[in-house]
Amino acid sequence: MKERISVWQLSTLIYATIIPTAILVVPSVVMAHSKQDAWISILAATILGTGIAWLTGSLAKRVSGQFSFLGWLSRRLGKWAAVIVGLGLTSYYISISATILQEFTNILSDQILFETPDWVIMVIILSVCGYAVYGGIEVIARVNGVVTTISIITYCISLTLFFNLIEPHQLMPIMDTPLPHVAYGGLLPLGWLSEVALVLLLAPYLHSKKGIVKAAVGGTVAAGFHLTLTVALCLILFGPIMPQQFRYPTFSMIEIIKLGTTLERLDILFVSFWVCTIYIKMALFLFGAFHCLTETFVIKPSKPVLLGLSLVIMMTAFVSFHDETAFDNQMQHVTPYELLGFNVVLPLLLAAALLVRKKAPRKRRS
Repeated sequence: MKERISVWQLSTLIYATIIPTAILVVPSVVMAHSKQDAWISILAATILGTGIAWLTGSLAKRVSGQFSFLGWLSRRLGKWAAVIVGLGLTSYYISISATILQEFTNILSDQILFETPDWVIMVIILSVCGYAVYGGIEVIARVNGVVTTISIITYCISLTLFFNLIEPHQLMPIMDTPLPHVAYGGLLPLGWLSEVALVLLLAPYLHSKKGIVKAAVGGTVAAGFHLTLTVALCLILFGPIMPQQFRYPTFSMIEIIKLGTTLERLDILFVSFWVCTIYIKMALFLFGAFHCLTETFVIKPSKPVLLGLSLVIMMTAFVSFHDETAFDNQMQHVTPYELLGFNVVLPLLLAAALLVRKKAPRKRRS
């Protein structure tokens, strides 16, 4: 592993893995279940997500820097175990990449590129992300450091412009929603926060393993805090009912910001930075699919595979999401369980298998 990234870069990559799509999809869906207690659902999901980050970070800390994650797994659990996990992760990253690609395309066609065919938008997105993956994870990490920093600064400045618009009574009464509804409302954001499991693939590229758990937890907590704050602001501004009618409540929230007659239409600035962040997320998941595919089948040279993989992702998006209704159904009823299955259940099974494998030699010695 010649490429190296710092602990800080890993933390920002985890943040960028979660936030770009979560801030658009999560608010309206969570409010549909939790009403004015939606922020509590997000907060509870963040606490559980921190536990997932600790689990995956602890597992990633054991990965040797001399091997990829699947290479290390092959040495610890055997070749066939690594192949099975590799095939599962490849299908997972292809599926989620197709979902991200379709969401990115929908937003660009709805907000900016009204007359551009979807396939043209997809080709452009995949070309940019493919070029980033071709450059390597170190390049993606450096670009993400700049993009994330500017995005956070812009978001913080935007918050100050909401002060004269907030209506805190929209959050009342607290805990009025039945607890099962609040818990179910936290399922979707928990799925997004579980994307921290990407740290398993990024671990071998770290300069030092000492801060890997802190980076995973820090990136997840930062993303959870950002998401909680966004949902709370949306509730304070619009209440729990109106955001459910919006396609993208976060965009609608930014659209109302203005400073007299001199500063208006800040949503254009927000969309510009959001486009940069989702390019990073798309590149990270394309990297995950590419990495798992080439490691599972030991493909060398691996770079030419990028083109074919990009075409597979594009065709998956076309076949799976023939209209927005199918896409919305996928996001609400399928994707959360897919995320939790591969990002929570799979690491738990691997941790259990490694523990059993570790104890087996001791029993033989005794």
